Amino acid sequence: MAVTGRQLTGSFGAASGRLTGLTVDGKAVPLAAEGGGFFAYDATAKKDISFSDGSATQSDGKTVFTCEKSGDLALVAEFAHKGPYVLVTGRLENRRADERGIILNYRLPMGGPDAVFCNQLNGSVKIGQSEYEGNVFPIAAVVAGGVGLAMAIPPSEPRIFGMAADPKGLITRFYLGLSPATSRFPNCASFVFVIYTVDPAWGFRSALSQYYAFFPEYYELPKRGHGLYLFPSEDRGESGHPVHHCGTSCVETQAEWLDEYLARDQANGIVSHAYMIVGQREIKYLPELPADYDAAMKAYAKWSLKDHAGHPPVKESEAAGGDVNLRIEVDSSTLVTRDRQYSITRRFTGWGDNSVTFRTNPNPDLFRDTHNQSVGRNALTLIATWLQRHPRLGGIAVDSLGANWPAALNYRKDHFGYARYPLTCDPDGRVALHNELSHYEWVDTLRAEMRAQGRTVLANGIYNYTARDNPAEHYRGRVQLGRFFLASLLDYAVSEPGIIANPLHCSFDFMRVAMGRKVYAPTNARWEDGPAVERWVNRCLCYGMFGTNVRTYSHEKGKIKYYYPAVYQRDQRLFDWFVPKVRLLSRAGWEPVTYARASGEKVLVERYGSGDKAYLAVMTESDSPQDCVLTVDLESLGFNPSDHPHRLRIDEMAQGTPLGLTTPGQVALRLEPHKTCIIAIQKA
Repeated sequence: MAVTGRQLTGSFGAASGRLTGLTVDGKAVPLAAEGGGFFAYDATAKKDISFSDGSATQSDGKTVFTCEKSGDLALVAEFAHKGPYVLVTGRLENRRADERGIILNYRLPMGGPDAVFCNQLNGSVKIGQSEYEGNVFPIAAVVAGGVGLAMAIPPSEPRIFGMAADPKGLITRFYLGLSPATSRFPNCASFVFVIYTVDPAWGFRSALSQYYAFFPEYYELPKRGHGLYLFPSEDRGESGHPVHHCGTSCVETQAEWLDEYLARDQANGIVSHAYMIVGQREIKYLPELPADYDAAMKAYAKWSLKDHAGHPPVKESEAAGGDVNLRIEVDSSTLVTRDRQYSITRRFTGWGDNSVTFRTNPNPDLFRDTHNQSVGRNALTLIATWLQRHPRLGGIAVDSLGANWPAALNYRKDHFGYARYPLTCDPDGRVALHNELSHYEWVDTLRAEMRAQGRTVLANGIYNYTARDNPAEHYRGRVQLGRFFLASLLDYAVSEPGIIANPLHCSFDFMRVAMGRKVYAPTNARWEDGPAVERWVNRCLCYGMFGTNVRTYSHEKGKIKYYYPAVYQRDQRLFDWFVPKVRLLSRAGWEPVTYARASGEKVLVERYGSGDKAYLAVMTESDSPQDCVLTVDLESLGFNPSDHPHRLRIDEMAQGTPLGLTTPGQVALRLEPHKTCIIAIQKA
């Protein structure tokens, strides 16, 4: 994906830093007559903040906007032209000594009666008189009057954000917390976003395509690992899937058969990743499950390492990992709630029986200056030992990045000073550190180390979900959130919902968008229903994902069901059909702009590859067959329509579905319910 050669130039005024003019390659882009620029809301004091009385200076192709608010608040923003986009970097400073939650907005003046807000892969919203906000993707566009404008937050600058639109335009929104305790940036919060134009015919997909091109180092297509995800069973039983179907694996370093698994993976081209979890530490094997918080803390006060003795895996310090240093790690790294309690979960698990689990902040910088131990730093030390001892390991698998351990606000003041990124605020305007950003800090550090060694990072839990509200983890309460920024750091991603993901359609959209062209292997533990598995596998094919059936999990060991070869026999023909095709699409690389439109009810279209070969995956979500006409823009795909049929081939290669090819770029076919067709377009 190459960055477009277009040159975008904007002019910005003293009134709120408003965009007053925009040209692309010297051609003016029409904007709304009024509105736009910075504005804010003080979430602590519950009042609006205007920046209309600022100033703007220009030099060296940059505009610097500043606004001082009576010694109370200061805003500085620089608008720099970077070829196809404008890069906006800035800082918001609290001039008082207290803590404040500030919701900072920047609006592009873009509206009109036909204005459409684009912030999802397969859908858009007509703006009308309402405001719409999304908190899943930090990329959004507004299309109006044949013009498309977009804003986005770079993958290197994670923030708690919102992308919104109202009748006045497109808004990038930052939910910021200002505190004197953030020693790296006391009482300040930085922000970064980009402004660019999009093809109005493709809206969000055009915005995505350019975003991946702006930041290619985060969206490189992996050369290896295109296959199902292989996770070993606790009793050493193999996965039901044959190894030739697999591309990545997760192994546990304390397992007696580790060397055997590493040899197996190496022989079959599977990328092995060692298991690590950094979002929690827990005391296990308690005589009874604590009834409440006080009982849990009493159990913790009496706990010592001997309470884990005789239970796996505590045979050696490497295997025990956090157990050996558990008390130190819990005391240094556990999150604190707004009620000044440790953030804990009381639960019974299949691996720890009665347990108290402590949510932890994995920032590797935590207490580095005091030489105190922390979960994040100890984990990195342990990983270095593993990789030295087992050089065949291809990387690290990080567990639980989803709606559990990172999905919490941390009010612990002695953690604020180590944050690399700004704080946020809760619905009452109280300042807090979001644990998702603390996980980003750890994964980003791990990624740099793995890159330097030619190794990779895989993680579980990359999906969208409904935010917690008791306690709240986002200012807006129970909104949809995702792990977009964490996904940008990964080479491979995994998640567990499978066929029970709800809503299934949005989940797949998120997984594909968050990972871009990278490898995603959603797993499915609810494999008992064969027809449901077949529908799910076809959907995975449409999205270019390596859907993998795995064991049925349960907190009770007796209820775990393994997807062993005997069960796999039911699905053997399905996966023998599926894996080569999804590998073909995955290696070709997902492209968000399809250059194809489909008629019919609930028809999905995704594109893979470009150049001499392109593939269009097409399926209907309808429960009834659909007669579909696929209209393909062959020229935009790089083909000459006049080459068909002699020098251009168009075939269906997944279902054996006959195609009607009446005119160049018009493909007629019948779609059976929940079955994916693949239209291959290639030069003969």
